[in-house]
Amino acid sequence: METVGDTFKRERIRQKKDLQTISLDTKIEKKKLKALEENDFKIFDSPVGTKGFIRIYAQYLNLDPEKILAIYRRDFGEKKQKHKINAPKQKEKNTFTWKYIYLLIPLLLLIATLMYLYTQFSDFQNPPELEIIHPENNIVVQEEIVEFKGVTDDDAIVEIGNTKVPVDTNGEFTTNVSMKLGDNTITVRATSARNPARETIEIFYITYEPPEEEEEEELQEDEEIDEITLNVKVENNPTWVEVIVDDQIILAQVLQAGYDNDFQAERNISVNTSILQNVKVEINDEPRGLSSETFTIRCEIVESELECR
Repeated sequence: METVGDTFKRERIRQKKDLQTISLDTKIEKKKLKALEENDFKIFDSPVGTKGFIRIYAQYLNLDPEKILAIYRRDFGEKKQKHKINAPKQKEKNTFTWKYIYLLIPLLLLIATLMYLYTQFSDFQNPPELEIIHPENNIVVQEEIVEFKGVTDDDAIVEIGNTKVPVDTNGEFTTNVSMKLGDNTITVRATSARNPARETIEIFYITYEPPEEEEEEELQEDEEIDEITLNVKVENNPTWVEVIVDDQIILAQVLQAGYDNDFQAERNISVNTSILQNVKVEINDEPRGLSSETFTIRCEIVESELECR
């Protein structure tokens, strides 16, 4: 029977895609993609993380994630032991009475209750699992905006920095984090919704060093700026967005996922939103991050230079 790795490799080859391209698109390391295709799941830190990687790879190849996960559970989940049950002898059947059933039912109910209580207590005591798929820790980046992608328990509360990040029903979460120049320390915290005292923390150290050549080009461009071009895109879910051009409200409504439009201003432009991670903004063809505190960005031309905050 075809395994998870067989399915991934066959579909990737059919689509004529290489692992390096898929790694760049999904933010999953090439060695982990190769491990998925070779059914080498020991490389992953936890079952939750393994399922998260499988789900993301399946979605990228336009496969049904649930079917792929079902194959994974079939091949690598807990295998039930089969016990041969011998047919009872007719004599033993005749000696079996309802008295034993009445004694057995309360015992089974007691065992089921104890198992349920133990499971609930374990869930209450154990901190949620947390797997960060992207980015890697201790890296140097040249982009101001870094995408954080990970997997945790579906009922966990995730915070990156001081901002809460929504978690979907599969335990997956994605958000963009703005970097300051130099060293950045980013704390990712997953807190149990049942027991806030239990949490799992990952600390990431990221250095932001923009290329010097790009900085010089930006300075030259700033000297010649006489208009502002804004591009607004909405991803994931419907989101309220407000656009103000030259101090006039041009747009203020809930936009559907997939919205993509350009605006032009002569003096200033502002963007406000209700859900930070759903809105992507480019100012003069340059990606810009909205404030993680106010969910807004304002840019204006001051003495032929573009200033954004």
